[in-house]
Amino acid sequence: MPIDDARVLVLGEENGRMFALCSYLAFRGYQVDRAQELDEAASLVRNLRYRSVIARLQESTDGNDYLQLLRELKQRAFVHTVVLLDSPTGPVQNIDSVFGAEHSIALIARSICQRLSA
Repeated sequence: MPIDDARVLVLGEENGRMFALCSYLAFRGYQVDRAQELDEAASLVRNLRYRSVIARLQESTDGNDYLQLLRELKQRAFVHTVVLLDSPTGPVQNIDSVFGAEHSIALIARSICQRLSA
């Protein structure tokens, strides 16, 4: 199954920053799928291929499960993985891009679009 270059999966609870990021990516022509729960995301990736996966990790969730899913996606096929951290919790390894709360949505969106168009 070929990778749809325009498909992006956004994983994590909805908030204003995630809504703005999804809206920007959709405006730029990417098909954005949302998954708020890990099992929902796992179901989507079993049936669809993504060019990029963006995960929002919060202190209140078990981010290790999200990171494990991202690592599995990288092993199965080339996927640009992005992690948005609401608060720094330590180093994140084997992930392509990591952004913190101090980064603007504009910067994050530009970075993602540049990676996807390369």
